[in-house]
Amino acid sequence: MTLRRLTQLLQTLEQIRDAAGTDNEEGGVFSLSLTRQPIRFFDRPSIQQGPIARNVPPMQTLNNKLGKAAAQIIPYAFPEYKTGLFLEQWAKAASIAIGHEDNHYVSADQFNISNIGEELAVSLGSFGLLHIDPFDDCTRLSVSFFLQNTPPTHFPGRFHVTGTRVTYTAAYLSALVFSCSEPHFGIPPQPYAISLPLDSPLKYQYPRSLPPQTDCPYNEEQRLVLVLWPEKDVMRPKSHMIHPEFSEAIALRSLGTMRNPKEYNMRTAIKDAYERGEDLRTADYWCEEFSWIGDNGQREWPRRWIASLCIVLDSRTRNGTDSTKLWIVSLLAAVFPIRWVAD
Repeated sequence: MTLRRLTQLLQTLEQIRDAAGTDNEEGGVFSLSLTRQPIRFFDRPSIQQGPIARNVPPMQTLNNKLGKAAAQIIPYAFPEYKTGLFLEQWAKAASIAIGHEDNHYVSADQFNISNIGEELAVSLGSFGLLHIDPFDDCTRLSVSFFLQNTPPTHFPGRFHVTGTRVTYTAAYLSALVFSCSEPHFGIPPQPYAISLPLDSPLKYQYPRSLPPQTDCPYNEEQRLVLVLWPEKDVMRPKSHMIHPEFSEAIALRSLGTMRNPKEYNMRTAIKDAYERGEDLRTADYWCEEFSWIGDNGQREWPRRWIASLCIVLDSRTRNGTDSTKLWIVSLLAAVFPIRWVAD
């Protein structure tokens, strides 16, 4: 999955705006999959699908592509996230991840849209100002895809992560992997001085291998940024916080594939059995318990290594290993320099 192919999915943008009740000239922040509602009552689920995921059928395809992209780009930038403590954290906490079963990294996504020449605070509100995302899992990373094809008369804008003093040029079809728990903000595309010629060396030059595309919808009118991030309460969910619709087919609009919710349900069942003090069952038992009939009419099973990993982690805890050590070490391991990758 390349960043170039993500632009093909912008054809769903009008449907996204219709579901959100906005027109094509308006900017805003559009949540594309799961949302975390404020908990006003302890008996009300707070983790559920947003209205866009419920009402726009193509969101299953879009979230599936984004889940695959996150599963490739985050471990590419930070290989240590693919195995070890971070994989164990995903398994033991029964994290809910969007789009694809190989995505162990992000649990929510959103479209940030603003008009060229408009201050981000006008269209994005507080998301356009210097801010920290307090509900993000601080042990994990986020990724932003910059999709606008800025006209040659404008500089593409920047993205700043002030806590680590990183300044990043938000170029077309590029991506930034960073921690949203650090203070950050964006600067929209800005016009160059009229006196500068189009071929001026003072202007930002795209790589020769990536010529600007002119057939991308909305490509020169608006700043388009896709943000994927790890919502803390979704990466470490409590059973009472999950909306019942996650057991229904409509949940695939956010989760992408049938294997993803089946393996999530299996990890949750193993975690619940451990918390109830039940005897640990075999990996084969859990895989058979959560098997399903696929689209091809054949029976499919969750991946056995996931069940085995969950059982091993619970067994370690029962034998006296302090489960909080996993979180403490993960917090320490998450303090590293930020790197960025671009297609």
